[in-house]
Amino acid sequence: MPQGTSTTLAMSQGTYIDISMPSDTDSGYGEFKRPEEDKVKVGGEKRDHILGFVSEFESVGTIEELIDSPDIKVRYTHKDNKANRIFFFSADNDKHTISIVSMPIHDHSSIFQGGPAHGTYSYDNPEEG
Repeated sequence: MPQGTSTTLAMSQGTYIDISMPSDTDSGYGEFKRPEEDKVKVGGEKRDHILGFVSEFESVGTIEELIDSPDIKVRYTHKDNKANRIFFFSADNDKHTISIVSMPIHDHSSIFQGGPAHGTYSYDNPEEG
């Protein structure tokens, strides 16, 4: 990935996503995790990371290592209906960002929740008459 790669993802509270970085140790292709003892700087403070990944706000979302994976792979669990960011810091100082946009759980049962699934039944024009 080029330096500074960024993407945005919409998530609801209670959902998770598995994130991995492509790497091939035989060819040297891809991104490689930052060494465990190497803390990363997030929001002006030095923080521990998991395989190079760190959640900006751990009260909003947590990261855990997926042990059974041969790849650099973690699971991010979104715990609160707030925005968050996930950072990946590589061994060669590249920094990649996933911005999490919170999407509240909704069922389209009202106009405020997006209306019924097949259209909204609202009329904005005043009645003539």
